[in-house]
Parts: sequence; structure tokens; C-alpha cells
Amino acid sequence: MRSLGIFVEDIKASYDIMKEMKRMRIPFVLLDPNEPIPEFVGAVISFHASGDKGTKQVMYDGNARRTVLRALCVSNPLKVPKNEFFDFVVIGLDPGGRTGIAILADGELIEAYAVSEDELEREIAKILEDYPANSIIFRIGKGTVPERAILQIKKDERAKVEFVHEAKMELPTKYRIKGLPKDARSALIIALSGAVGRPS
Repeated sequence: MRSLGIFVEDIKASYDIMKEMKRMRIPFVLLDPNEPIPEFVGAVISFHASGDKGTKQVMYDGNARRTVLRALCVSNPLKVPKNEFFDFVVIGLDPGGRTGIAILADGELIEAYAVSEDELEREIAKILEDYPANSIIFRIGKGTVPERAILQIKKDERAKVEFVHEAKMELPTKYRIKGLPKDARSALIIALSGAVGRPS
């Protein structure tokens, strides 16, 4: 994953962006708006329009998570910048007292965490709103997910639901993260139980 940059033009908003990148484990650097964008930076988040930064610039839209996701889209050299969409997003859900959630976008692990059952429906709504993707698959492991949450997913024309059996598997090296909570790790295994990107 390439580093993202942040033009430090708004202290509070920059802090929100940094907090989101740390939560997602995305490498980033702080940049002076008057400096050129380094080669190793795939995209830079800006708070004021600047016409000389080319297609690497992503404007903050008031939503830290959504802005970071858009920047990730732009930083992927295989994407056409004008699209700013992920092609294929897979969400693994491990139901339980705390539901594990793991999100893969075009095969990259973007985030993995857990929420309470009371928070699940709201979290699914946020995922559907925040992730700009052509296709979204929710893979659900053994357990019970509230019917309202399932119906919420099915209302989105991009999304579909798959129920899968959680298999014991060794995580591939690229998906091994130290300190990943058990629920989130189980959700990652569920997400990896099928294809995680469009066939080439």
C-alpha cells in the first residue's frame, strides 16, 4: 500500500484524518502545501483547492473516513483516476456478542474491527455510504445477523449477501496483522473464503 499525504492546512481536520489513517493502518506523511508531492506518495488530502497538484489531490469533504477511502482509490496506479471507485469490496462478518468486521477493497485489507450487536445496523449503513465501489459482497459466517441488517444490505443495488462456513485456515502473509482482535480475525477469514477481487 502506497503512503498517503496530508497538506497541513486545517489542524482539527488534519487530526481527524490522521486518526482515521492510524485506525486503518495506512502509512502517511504530513506535507507543506507549498512543497511538491513526493514520488512515494500515492495521493494527498487537501483542504483548499490547488490547481497545480494534478490528479493526486483529493479534497476533504467533511467525512474523514470517506475522504481517506477516496484517496486510497486515487493512489492505486491500476485505477483510472477519474473513476475514484474501488471495483470490488468484500466485507466479512463474524456474528456474535460482538460482530467482527473485515473489509477488503480490491484485495487490500482496509480495516478490521468489531462492533456490538446494537451498533451493527448503523455500521453497515456507514460502510454502504462510505465505500465507493462498483460491487460489494457481504460474507456472513455462522451465527445470527439481525434481519433488519440483512434487508439493509439488500436494498443497495451494488451489494449481495453470501452465507459461508468459517474454515480453519492460515492467513496469507499479507493479511497477518499483530494485535488483531479475535472477532476481527475471524471476520477476515470469512472475507477470504472466496474471491477477494475481480478475475483479471
